[in-house]
Amino acid sequence: MIHCGSKRIITIINTNTEEFRKNILSQNSSTDYLLFDNWQLSQKGIQWMLGWGKLDQFIWSESVPNSFSQFDNWLNSHQDWKMGYINYDLKNQIEPILLQKNTNQLQSDWVYFFIPEILFVAREHWVEAHHYPHTTIPSFSAEEKDYIRPQLNFALQITHHEYIDRIHQLISHIEKGDLYEINYCIEWQSDKELPLPSMSYFHLKKEMEAPFSCYFKLNNIHLLCNSPERFLKKDGNTLISQPIKGTSSRFEHPELDRKSKESLNNEKDRSENIMTIDLVRNDLSKIALKGSVKTTEIAATHSFKQVHQLVSSIECQIPPQTQFSDILKATFPMGSMTGAPKINAMNLSEKLETMHRDIYSGSVGYFQPNGDFDFNVIIRSLIHFSQNNKSYVRAGGAITTASVAEAEWKESHLKAEKILQFFQ
Repeated sequence: MIHCGSKRIITIINTNTEEFRKNILSQNSSTDYLLFDNWQLSQKGIQWMLGWGKLDQFIWSESVPNSFSQFDNWLNSHQDWKMGYINYDLKNQIEPILLQKNTNQLQSDWVYFFIPEILFVAREHWVEAHHYPHTTIPSFSAEEKDYIRPQLNFALQITHHEYIDRIHQLISHIEKGDLYEINYCIEWQSDKELPLPSMSYFHLKKEMEAPFSCYFKLNNIHLLCNSPERFLKKDGNTLISQPIKGTSSRFEHPELDRKSKESLNNEKDRSENIMTIDLVRNDLSKIALKGSVKTTEIAATHSFKQVHQLVSSIECQIPPQTQFSDILKATFPMGSMTGAPKINAMNLSEKLETMHRDIYSGSVGYFQPNGDFDFNVIIRSLIHFSQNNKSYVRAGGAITTASVAEAEWKESHLKAEKILQFFQ
């Protein structure tokens, strides 16, 4: 329950922040929590942020009927931290005419947010526990023994021949004018037990070091996310989107790495990125103050630990009273994971993909008490459903008339490669 009339207080825990985080992740606890790593929190002197336990929650799914107005009311009625995810399936609530062919295997909610009982904020040499009076702060002692990397039996759910055929179908649709870009995804599945997924996240993150990494345990779903991409950030009345399109490998040899980085400056990758810029600009213009949409970065090469990628930045100003549901209806799902025109692209991907996306290509994020927020794109992730020991890894890419099916096959594998290799 919410502590009405009281404010969060801060208890300082003098500790090694990395050890503290590792100790939390090592707990075999029934408590739900959500960890945010990096997310440019360092600009505010924060190393990581974790919401532990639930004071209140908002759920919207097929089994829990709700609405956009109820979501807004819940967000507006709690001037507090709120954390959670938005399922890709929310698209069908935004556009009811969209096709929905595949089955939701995770039984995940369309929208799931909670108010954390304790917000742990890691500074340089201490951790702050933001909590209400009379809240008991748990102690987290290390429970991990020697970490043994689980071996999962991931199997791709589409054959090479089927994939090539479907890419050719998509290119044919583009050539006929049905759409001009589409994101197509494939899936690997495992049905082996994944003990303590949080510790696998801890070790996997050290190898990937992605800027929008996060881990959550919410009900029976565990998300091990190493996303490099921001969906949307709100800072005051400014909205910022940073779509990614264009990927190449990293190499230890400096000359090979340089050539791989430079290879992104090609017509196909840049055109994919610019198409996505146009789509994002169009989405933002639906809610932006007139004339405020601007592109501040165009297809800039950003180097991450595992890949080089082309990143663009688009921002706009929005009216002060803009509701979060208005922003979602204008921008979700994100253009980098759909295509254009959006409805045609989403229907065609739903028809030709062999999987149900669930929370993949949805978004994880948090709201600050003042209403500002930050959300990522759920890619480069392992999703584990502990109820039946199923694990899923998904990856995809943008298809245009310039696409070569075999190259798209290799790019999708490149994006999933590090996670799959980690669990071999």
